Amino acid sequence: MNIKNLELEGVLELKPKLFDDERGYLYENYNIKNVISTLGEGISFKQQNIVFNKKGVIRGLHFQKPPNEQGKLISVLSGKIFDVILDIKKNSKTFGKHISIVLDSYKKNILWIPPGYAHGFQSLDEETLVQYNMTEIYNPELECSINYNDPQLDIDWPIKSDVLVSEKDKDAKNLEELT
Repeated sequence: MNIKNLELEGVLELKPKLFDDERGYLYENYNIKNVISTLGEGISFKQQNIVFNKKGVIRGLHFQKPPNEQGKLISVLSGKIFDVILDIKKNSKTFGKHISIVLDSYKKNILWIPPGYAHGFQSLDEETLVQYNMTEIYNPELECSINYNDPQLDIDWPIKSDVLVSEKDKDAKNLEELT
């Protein structure tokens, strides 16, 4: 597995080894030994979600409050997404900073986001299928959203028109209002 540290502390892009031949290909999307050696002994996944998206859909920026903060291992099974990670750790030197990365089923890159970050993405293909492995169970009472279009964050979403967003995400507060 090829591991790349991204600009925010603990956020990693993972590229698994691909085994391909005339029949197709195989790669390990998840292997507990790789998780332990890459992410550490204390990481375990308690929930997995599969999310289908149409082109232009924006989901996020989501996170859960303590004590239910979630680490997320994200891969795209089909299609391509523009993924955004926002540092929400108040004592962090990068608080309020975001980075973005394209996750692509053809590149087979995987993203690790540790607890302490808000996360969102936009679907770039007509149909995308995204898989999340999370370190904590979803708890609606501890869920929070930050406005995907917060002017202070200045996220440059690739698709500007025909954007589809849930009512919950449309009504989310700006980062400044949550701190």
